[in-house]
Amino acid sequence: MSLFKLGCFRKLFRAHSLVSGNRYYVIRDDSSIIAFVAGQKSLAESGYKIIGAHTDSPGLRIKPHALHKSGEILRIGVEVYGGPILATFTDRDLSFAGRVSYRTEAGEIKTQLLCFEQSLLRLPNLAIHMNRKVNEDGRGVPTFVKAHFGRPSSSSRQKLNGTD
Repeated sequence: MSLFKLGCFRKLFRAHSLVSGNRYYVIRDDSSIIAFVAGQKSLAESGYKIIGAHTDSPGLRIKPHALHKSGEILRIGVEVYGGPILATFTDRDLSFAGRVSYRTEAGEIKTQLLCFEQSLLRLPNLAIHMNRKVNEDGRGVPTFVKAHFGRPSSSSRQKLNGTD
C-alpha cells in the first residue's frame, strides 16, 4: 500500500471519523481496495464521483472438492474462468498459485496465498484425430510464421522461379 501512503492516503478503520479534504483507503477481504477523498462540502451540496476498475486473470481455477484418485493417477478438476486462450495452457510446464481458503482442525476458516515454485503438471494438447480443426484459420500456425513467411511478393516468386 506504499502508493497510497505516497499519495497521503490514510487507512480507514470502521470506527474512524472522516475529515474534509483528507484521503482514505479501505481494504476489504484482502481483494478489494476502495480509495477516496472526503470533499470540502457536504454530499448534498457537491454530490460525488466514482471511478471503478478491476483486474481480471483469465485462466483455469481448481474446483471445490477437485481431487479424484484412480489407482496411481491423481486428477484435479478445473473450470475455465474468464476468457483464457486455452491453447496457451497446453504442452508447457504449469503450476498452481492463488488464494486458498481452508478449514483448520479447530473448525476455523483460514485464507492464505499459495505459490508453488516448481512445475507440477502438464496439459497435453489433443491428438489431431480428436481436434481436426486445430490447423484451420491459422489457429495452429505461430504468428511469427504468418508474419515473416506469408504470401511471397511477385519479385520473391520471380527469384524463386529463376525468372528475375
